[in-house]
Amino acid sequence: MRFKKLMIPILSLLFATVTFAQEKTTVLSPNKNIILNFWLNENGTAMYDVSYKARPVILASAMGFELKETMR
Repeated sequence: MRFKKLMIPILSLLFATVTFAQEKTTVLSPNKNIILNFWLNENGTAMYDVSYKARPVILASAMGFELKETMR
């Protein structure tokens, strides 16, 4: 549960950094158990992966938003 609470703020905070990065950016949790990697693929799509204690939790995935139309 704590892992989920940390993921959203960290991903949101680093999204802007990733969009301008040319190389892979790595962020470690304070105890270094959680590792988040961010990079741009060859098409310029923001990508990330997450591991916990050196085991993959989220494999390489594209970052993005799906917006739905709202009623006014």
